[in-house]
Amino acid sequence: MPVTTAPTVEDLRRELSHLRGLDRSEARTMPSAFYTSEAFLDMEKDAVFRAGWVCLGHVGEIPNPGDYFTTELVGEQILVSRDQTGAVQVLSNVCRHRGNLVASGRGNQRSFVCGYHAWTYDLDGALKTAPLMKEVKTFNAKKCGLPQLNCEVWSNFIFVNLDGTAEPLAPQLGKLDAILHNYHNEERNLLFTDEAVWNTNWKNLTENFMEGYHLFATHPKTLQPMTPTQLCRKVPGDAAWTAYRSYYDPNYPPRGPFHKDMTED
Repeated sequence: MPVTTAPTVEDLRRELSHLRGLDRSEARTMPSAFYTSEAFLDMEKDAVFRAGWVCLGHVGEIPNPGDYFTTELVGEQILVSRDQTGAVQVLSNVCRHRGNLVASGRGNQRSFVCGYHAWTYDLDGALKTAPLMKEVKTFNAKKCGLPQLNCEVWSNFIFVNLDGTAEPLAPQLGKLDAILHNYHNEERNLLFTDEAVWNTNWKNLTENFMEGYHLFATHPKTLQPMTPTQLCRKVPGDAAWTAYRSYYDPNYPPRGPFHKDMTED
């Protein structure tokens, strides 16, 4: 039997360019290798998750100075905190001395103390104390703070760009801003969070939340009666975002209260 060779990253990139050039009427599912190729995933880790903007959470998770939470993104350990000035900081959660984590979970701290040698960092990542290091003449504490990662807060969501090369986020979402304006997310409070682990390629997870086509089949007793597939409408997006509108069945009562600027649409 003939031996089939797995497509290379360049093969998949050419195929992706071809698919992108097709008319919408010719759209089709991407080949399975896009979801199973380890080499393509490694490329995406750099091209998407390190070079692009990724949402880490909501400002409501750290409402007060000293509040923090930790997370991980493509192997990078991340510490998100609110400093004493009220500014949101996204820091590397790796001690500059021996690489130990300086924080775990979430909570409220005046500072972050590495459990290995007690190096202590301020909420903005600046090194405050390093035991016995004053005896080292060449030691420069100002150069040993936790690296501050490129971050932006948009619509009260916290985004990070790991490699620091991405163009500013807000201008890329201007059209989406206009669509979301009447919701006034900047005035909303965080009430609940949940965390789940999906044992799948990241694109499967993303695609699940990009459309309402599956509601009638996957959620026939929950979402379908309330926001039926038949009433979902795709929103024309652009390179930076995609969305769809999920309209409520008229038989369901409005889920208020609403902001006074909200329209029926």
